[in-house]
Amino acid sequence: MTTCNHINIIKCLGVELFDTEVWIMLEYCEGHSLADIMKARKILYNEQEISTTMKQVIEGLSYLHKRGIVHRDIKASNLLYHKGVIKIADFGISLLNSEGVGESKLGRFGSPYWMSP
Repeated sequence: MTTCNHINIIKCLGVELFDTEVWIMLEYCEGHSLADIMKARKILYNEQEISTTMKQVIEGLSYLHKRGIVHRDIKASNLLYHKGVIKIADFGISLLNSEGVGESKLGRFGSPYWMSP
């Protein structure tokens, strides 16, 4: 994640080891997650908002996939809204897929509610 540099990917500013704890310093995003925004609005996004949001998510995912990174947990709570820009966050179960292996080797991970059947 420290090597990623894309407007739609949250920036990792550094990683430090303190005794037995790993501290990960991330770019500050003063907005909220899309899940929080949808909950607060109590209305669905309109077609234009969905289109704009998904374009940014796809651009971020395309960047990751070209670098061999598979996020494996894309969901509204892992998409942060910061000054009009969507940032993909939470790379906790992401995987570097440098060998181009298929799904059978990658396994199925993620949040069950958000996974396809």
